[in-house]
Amino acid sequence: MAEIKGMQQLTAKLDKAIADGPREVERALLRGGLIIAEEAQRNVMGPRPGHLGVVSNRLRTALGAKKIATLTVKAGFLRPVVYGPIHEFGGEIHPKKPGGFLRFKGYDGQMVFVKMVRMPARPYMRPAFVSKKDAATNEVRKVYTGILKIGGVSV
Repeated sequence: MAEIKGMQQLTAKLDKAIADGPREVERALLRGGLIIAEEAQRNVMGPRPGHLGVVSNRLRTALGAKKIATLTVKAGFLRPVVYGPIHEFGGEIHPKKPGGFLRFKGYDGQMVFVKMVRMPARPYMRPAFVSKKDAATNEVRKVYTGILKIGGVSV
């Protein structure tokens, strides 16, 4: 019977890669999510009209990435910010009560009363995803490449 040299070492390396793989992939997913969330934070900080012209840091600091289930990471809002979607997608804001008014401070500091506000879309998450998806995906690719190298497969 022929004996293959190094088979036990190869089997041990593969067993370790299989055992460590999911944890390493989750870490890579989280790194990828953070890459996208950090880009979204930068997008929020830009000047108007294309960006939000941040008044407070509430929206920016609510963005991040976290593990929400096995091999599942969420990149986006880690805590609710009610006005986040209207900035991302645009839309109209109406008073809660029919016939009522919306009120807010204008640019000059004076109170403004209006029946409706039309918000233009000023996306920050979608452009972050588009511009950083390859970098985020690459984090996971590096993990799988490392696992294959451990097994002696050249990539």
